[in-house]
Amino acid sequence: MAEVRTQRAKNRLRSRIRWVIDACATGLAVLSTLLVVAPLLAIFGYLIYKGASSLNLTFFTQIPKPEGEVGGGMANAIVGSGVLLGLASLIGVPIGIGGGIFLAEFGRGTKLANAVRFTADVLNGVPSIVMGVAVYGLVVSPRMPFSAIAGGVALGIMMIHTV
Repeated sequence: MAEVRTQRAKNRLRSRIRWVIDACATGLAVLSTLLVVAPLLAIFGYLIYKGASSLNLTFFTQIPKPEGEVGGGMANAIVGSGVLLGLASLIGVPIGIGGGIFLAEFGRGTKLANAVRFTADVLNGVPSIVMGVAVYGLVVSPRMPFSAIAGGVALGIMMIHTV
């Protein structure tokens, strides 16, 4: 009987030690997280504090000013993003929806369905940088080094398997 009490006492002691170690480890993890996140929140708050006064209608409707001039906006970046997303949607959405409908309705067990699934799986595994470099080599010509069409094609191809 005394051995059982001794064993229970040892188990309670081990349990308390484990609880203390767990509490210390959890406290250190929370403290470490706070130490990492606090400077990020401080920087973000500072950026919001300093930059919020610059956000107005002209910021969104004017093009950037030359280096050294005050003012300017982001209109060309907003329009360029819209063009890029529009081109990508024109390419990726119809092909993706068409492939999905084909696979769901008509392509049960056919060789073409297997090829479509395989292609979607391959596209899912290709890194975006590889896709961008491949489209750059195929679409961009030396006369046109910057091309929204190339960006739209690359993004559209990457959208196919997601859609």
